[in-house]
Amino acid sequence: MHNLFTLMMQKIFMGNARNKRRLLRSMVLISLVVALLLVSLIFVVSMVKGIEKTYVTLGGGNATVSLSTQIPSSLDFIENEDDVTIGAALIYGKNGTKVCAIKAVDTADYFNEQRVSLMHLQTETVDTTLPLLIISHELSQTLGLSIGDSIALVSVGGQNGERVRPHLCKVGGIFDTGYKELDESLIFTSSTSMDKLFASGTETHTELTFSSAYTTDEGVKELQQMGIYAEAWYNRSPDIYQNLLTSQQTLMTVFIAIALLCGFFVSSLALEMIQSDHKTIAIEKMIGLNAKRIKKVYFFSVELATLVAIAFGTLLGFILSSLLPYFLHFISTFHFAVFDWYLLKFTIYYPVTNIIELLIALLFVSFVTVWLSMRRINTVEPLDLLKSH
Repeated sequence: MHNLFTLMMQKIFMGNARNKRRLLRSMVLISLVVALLLVSLIFVVSMVKGIEKTYVTLGGGNATVSLSTQIPSSLDFIENEDDVTIGAALIYGKNGTKVCAIKAVDTADYFNEQRVSLMHLQTETVDTTLPLLIISHELSQTLGLSIGDSIALVSVGGQNGERVRPHLCKVGGIFDTGYKELDESLIFTSSTSMDKLFASGTETHTELTFSSAYTTDEGVKELQQMGIYAEAWYNRSPDIYQNLLTSQQTLMTVFIAIALLCGFFVSSLALEMIQSDHKTIAIEKMIGLNAKRIKKVYFFSVELATLVAIAFGTLLGFILSSLLPYFLHFISTFHFAVFDWYLLKFTIYYPVTNIIELLIALLFVSFVTVWLSMRRINTVEPLDLLKSH
């Protein structure tokens, strides 16, 4: 084993200059590929987690239960319990119209510190007896509205039972979660205003938001074990959930495919080393080293260099990922249209399982392809030295 390690070090550090330059370039390339893969993976997973958190916190909670359901106060994993009413309406602004969901909440309790920070809520005191609406920044831009402006709303069912009735409201606040798909169709109002706007056609239920220590599945399962029927958010919004799930799975497949290609690249490095060391291998066979031992030396030399490159690439990937929030904030200032449907404000999440899967895929392919490349050593014979002179 000691002799094998010595030979490995000689191949890596004492080989010919051409091999060392090739090895160094390959290690740098592998490190960069691994770093970019990790940054991309962490970005995608963090963004999906951020979208899920935004939707859960503001869109509908982790789960919903009927309004009459009694939730035991001993369930410490439930952070928020909010009674909400939801209806649909057509909104008229200065620059156009938009169909939106009107969500009535108890504004005193609903807009806690966590939600206000997530939605970047801005409100002002508006002196009016008209219903007040809190609209998104996205909607304010689309309809040309600002705080204090009048806004027309047409709902199904009016205060006196009419099927369709227009209402005049005021913009009392503007929020911005950064998630366009939610922002462009969600409006908040108070329960009192909701009673004026809708006489029918609404749905009332209780939204439950779980602590970060509990996943949606875990919380729903615990509630169901207590005999409480709770509907998970992804069952109420299957399209959004399926889009998030499909996007993450598709991109994870792409990342693994790139990792596999990187593994095949490592095998080409092994072949180049064998080709450039053709004479050296012939001499080693002439002095009595068998092909199996020579294969081991080259195999472990290439894999050691690959492991070092992956380690550096992983470290670089984590460092670059920690800088993502600053980079995304910088990008957001340019308001590129291509990023409109992406969430650019989120907490960095490190998906350990996905990262391990990615690195294992790369290592496995490199092990297999490099070992197969070692068969080239069998074709090198001592007599090749005579042919080269």
